[in-house]
Amino acid sequence: MVAAAAILVLVVCLVAAAASDLAKYRIPNSLCLGVAASFLLYAAAVPLPLAVVGTRLAVCLAVLVVASVGFGLRLMGGGDAKLMAAVALWLGWRYLAPFLLLMAIFGGVLGLALLLARRLMPQPVPDGHWWSKLLLRQSGVPYGVAISLAAIVILARFRGELLP
Repeated sequence: MVAAAAILVLVVCLVAAAASDLAKYRIPNSLCLGVAASFLLYAAAVPLPLAVVGTRLAVCLAVLVVASVGFGLRLMGGGDAKLMAAVALWLGWRYLAPFLLLMAIFGGVLGLALLLARRLMPQPVPDGHWWSKLLLRQSGVPYGVAISLAAIVILARFRGELLP
């Protein structure tokens, strides 16, 4: 029951992070912490062996370091970096590459869709709507959407192996 609640918290946090990034270009720290805390709750409830938890923490740290470099180079937002690291807790080394590949595909599709929409939308974009900033040509891509969607797909696809 506790493990199921942890998974529910994970999904709610991922959906909320995607929605927040889409609407505001911001992923609150509380949602990244929710993703991480839900893993720790899940690990305690199942229980996962300490070696597995330690490995997952190492993956999280590695992703955080690499993503922080991306943030420092202004390639991604800080919330994106933290969300990726929190998701890595759930994935481990084995599912990190499929997650990153799927995230890149979803991010590319989202980026192309926004590029097309921004070209078709007359500028300046009318203000006052949640999507106004999204359609400005100088705005970036809300990558939290791709991160969250890729995480949900990988976790659903490999749930038997990832979630004992």
